[in-house]
Amino acid sequence: MSSFGIDKIWSANQQGLMLLLPLYIFSFVCTYACYRLDQEAREGDVYAKQKAAYHRDMDQYLNLKKAYYEKAADGLGLSPPPDEES
Repeated sequence: MSSFGIDKIWSANQQGLMLLLPLYIFSFVCTYACYRLDQEAREGDVYAKQKAAYHRDMDQYLNLKKAYYEKAADGLGLSPPPDEES
């Protein structure tokens, strides 16, 4: 198998570094770009409205599930556990 003379110039560690270093640099640049773009997107009014709507919808979902489980417990004759909210 021919190595095109590379093994005479560089050792195996240097060859790995030559291959991996650009890939690591590229991944760090992409990660930083995604971080900056995501940070800028989270500062806007649209994100705040989406987050508020998500919390509103999740609260509604949790209330519906709580009512469902209370109704199921009543149907089975079980007493619901006391609320832990204070």
